[in-house]
Amino acid sequence: MDGAVEIVLWLRDRKGIHVNLEDGHQAEAADLFEIVLEQRGLPPESENVFSVWLVSPLLELRLKNHHKPFQLAQLWDDFCAMYTDSSADEITRDEPVVMFQRNVFLTLEEEMKSSNETILCLLYHEAKFNVAEGRYIMDPSDYHALAGIQALIHLGPYDPKNHVPSQYRANLSKFYPPHMYKFKLQLLHIGKSKERPCEELFMEAHRQISANRREEIRGSVLRDLYRQYLQICWKYPCYGSAFFEGVIEKPCHKVKKAILGCQQTEVLVAINTDGVTVTDKEKPVSKIVSEENQNIFVSTRRHNALG
Repeated sequence: MDGAVEIVLWLRDRKGIHVNLEDGHQAEAADLFEIVLEQRGLPPESENVFSVWLVSPLLELRLKNHHKPFQLAQLWDDFCAMYTDSSADEITRDEPVVMFQRNVFLTLEEEMKSSNETILCLLYHEAKFNVAEGRYIMDPSDYHALAGIQALIHLGPYDPKNHVPSQYRANLSKFYPPHMYKFKLQLLHIGKSKERPCEELFMEAHRQISANRREEIRGSVLRDLYRQYLQICWKYPCYGSAFFEGVIEKPCHKVKKAILGCQQTEVLVAINTDGVTVTDKEKPVSKIVSEENQNIFVSTRRHNALG
């Protein structure tokens, strides 16, 4: 008989559930799923909304109910060698965690029906993680709207005495993807940018949404804010996707291709129940592609495997 195994079940709100399981080596994903449902008070409908994953910096693996996370974790080096082109040293240092997150096979229509505050809270935290990671390419105005909602949730209503530009500047990485502030900060240092600094627009968004929300930020108000954040994300085709890193060939003349070969661009490939979206990682612009597109090659650095 296997002994007890200590497992931490992580959620995207950065909170973990610590459990000691007898025969933990044989525990299935379905067992861990039930523990999360019980500990977090999630309703039965959560079974369609979330899945158990093994997640690391190099690889994300969605587990089926019968998969045994402990046993799969023992094979992690083999999976990384098979599904990524990471170096042996990177693979050796890579360790997965058990993550409870959105089921990639959940349709947008099904998600839109959710009204449970705990479900919306977890979906919100996962969405803001993907926004900050640069996985969701959006109109800049929507990034600012999202940052304003997030600030209201986590910083409270705007207060000019406590919320100053330096505070917003220090927290940009928690609210925005890198392409929204890194390059612009460099331009500001050399005095060539005529755009308003990101932190100013961030503060303005926080101030505007606070003016429309005078109630205490809890209960139904908090649930509505989670939903308001998600509603902005729902507009974009990459929402709710599994993400892969890959490369795509740029179009070029046959002669040039024969002599020099075609230039390749690193891309982020997002796949969900509605289709495929490809994002140029150097120039954050998304493009929806059809299944017939044969010029996408997965994966160069990081892989997201669907169970």
